[in-house]
Amino acid sequence: MAASASDLLKKYKSLFSTTLTTGIGTGTGDTITPATVTGLPTDTGITLTFDRVDSGGTSLGSKIERITGVVSGGNIASYVRGKDSTTEQAHSGGAVIEMVWNAQDWNDMIDWGLTEHNQDGTHKILTSPKVGTAITDTNGNEIIKTPATSSAVNEITVTNAATGNKPQVSATGGDDNIDLDLRGKGTGTVMKPTAVCIQVVDGATDTATGDGKAYFTIPEELNGMNLVGVHARVVTAGTTGTTDFQIANVTDSVDMLSTKLTIDSGETGSDTAATPAVIDTTKDDVATNDLLRIDCDAVATTAAKGLVVRLRFALP
Repeated sequence: MAASASDLLKKYKSLFSTTLTTGIGTGTGDTITPATVTGLPTDTGITLTFDRVDSGGTSLGSKIERITGVVSGGNIASYVRGKDSTTEQAHSGGAVIEMVWNAQDWNDMIDWGLTEHNQDGTHKILTSPKVGTAITDTNGNEIIKTPATSSAVNEITVTNAATGNKPQVSATGGDDNIDLDLRGKGTGTVMKPTAVCIQVVDGATDTATGDGKAYFTIPEELNGMNLVGVHARVVTAGTTGTTDFQIANVTDSVDMLSTKLTIDSGETGSDTAATPAVIDTTKDDVATNDLLRIDCDAVATTAAKGLVVRLRFALP
């Protein structure tokens, strides 16, 4: 960023003192040329003090004026007169010019710091911070990229949640109806929790024991996910005894449940089972084209009719 007279943070050179080559009047029409600008900062604005003292070091009282500008070649350009509550006035050739620390530069620095910091040094809460092109981690690697869209009116809102509730990512903005577009890169897909419902037995048919009552092949969208939820539902409840089911990964030759999926007598769903199903977390992973099998290991004395099994998968 180019140096400016409006810079709140200004650099200094210790013990700088020179003289004015040619006198200046009031206003900003004259060229300010110090006898030397050697060592003066050029990457920030600077404040110079004119006629604080004469060449012999005697105070000139009200003759003092502070002028803020930028070093350009051998001149002070883009300057502002009468800074730090001093009076804009003419200065003769040979006037002493100094770089003297002053209240306005100090206050500007404090104002700069307090813009985003509290008095104890902690950061203020930022209500609308501007992000350039990305949010990065501590190593400078990109976490989220933020390309700008001209005249954008729609955005996403991330809402946190209290215990027991779900945080939310939602589409918001000026339009009445806004889709939320999530994309993978190249042939990649969006990996999200997915539930699959499988009709194992039609609604008018009794359940019966046996392996391989239904099969399901894992699609590539579920590759690398884990089985995280199971549920069974019959159309007509069975009575006397339980109806028990196992989920097997035929490809890996393992049973995926350490405690079977059960529907109790007189019930139509496994969600009310006295003994809930337990997924074996050492055998819950699936990969593309894995073959899963649904087995019926026990039926009620009066068999239930119909069966639908729901399997839920999510990334580990």
